[in-house]
Order: sequence, then structure tokens, then C-alpha cells
Amino acid sequence: LIPRDDRIHRVFAAFNGGFQTMHGEWGMQAQGRLIHHPSKWAATVATLRGGALAFGTWEREDKEVPTEVESFRQNLAPLVEDGEVNPFKNHYWGLAVTTKREKIHIVRSGMCLTREGFGAYLWGEAVSLQTLAKAMQLARCQYGMQMDINNSNASLEFYRIVRRSSVRTSPPRDFKMG
Repeated sequence: LIPRDDRIHRVFAAFNGGFQTMHGEWGMQAQGRLIHHPSKWAATVATLRGGALAFGTWEREDKEVPTEVESFRQNLAPLVEDGEVNPFKNHYWGLAVTTKREKIHIVRSGMCLTREGFGAYLWGEAVSLQTLAKAMQLARCQYGMQMDINNSNASLEFYRIVRRSSVRTSPPRDFKMG
């Protein structure tokens, strides 16, 4: 949820999560509140206390979330790990709902951590899984995960916060329509 108070000044962007819990039992925690326990071997993106971004495959045997993890989201197996595409040889990457072509070339989104330590969000309108993985490799991702698929589920929003007093309520005088 995007806060509608003074905390909104800390929000830069918001993006979709992964598949719904009923489509895979993927774990999620937001601001210390556990929504669903983590699943072993799932690709995971997390924010740690202090704000650091972390990516990795969940390998813990127990369902306990370490105290240094503030928030996390999981989805499927990793798409890219140490530069290797589909290291776990996963065969399930989600299903599209309409045509045979869409089962391969659909809206897909993903996140990755680059070799330089930057987080990246990837989105494409008619993308195969191989194309998403190749894009991650070209972006120098050392770890990458598919987030969600299908048009209504994959999105990224940027926020530009301005003071209410600086917002124009009418167009400037030199503005002309047409």
C-alpha cells in the first residue's frame, strides 16, 4: 500500500508482486508483518533493516524469517543465478489465459540484481521467458526472478511528490490546445 501521509515522500516507485499465494504458496512479508511463510528454493527479493536490497534463493529449512529481513517477496525458482539461465531447470513459469501464442509471448515482468549491485525492474509487452532472461543477462544481472505475467498483473508506477502549493490548477497563459 502506498501511504497517503508524510511517508509518501520516501516512495520512489511501486511494482507488482509475484503470483498470488493460491498460485504457488510463495512467501511474503511487508514491514515486518508476515503475510505468508517463505517457501524453500523460491527466488526472493528482500529489503533488510536499514534499507539494503537483497536477492537470493531461500534455502532455510525452517519457516522462520531472520530478524534482519524487514520485507520480502518470493516467486517461482530463480530465472538467472550467477549468470546462468534457469539454474534449477524449472518447467513452470506461469500460464497465460487466452491464446496459444500468449502462453509463450505475453506481458512479463521481472527483477534482478546487477553485478554492480543495482536493483532493476524489467517489463515487456510480448515477451518469452527466454527473452526476459536474455534481457537480464544484457543488463548484467547476477540474480534475476520473474515477478508476474499477464497484462493486468504486471506494472510499475513512478511517483513524483510535489507540494500542493506548487501544483497548477489551470494551464499556463501561453498554453494552447490543438
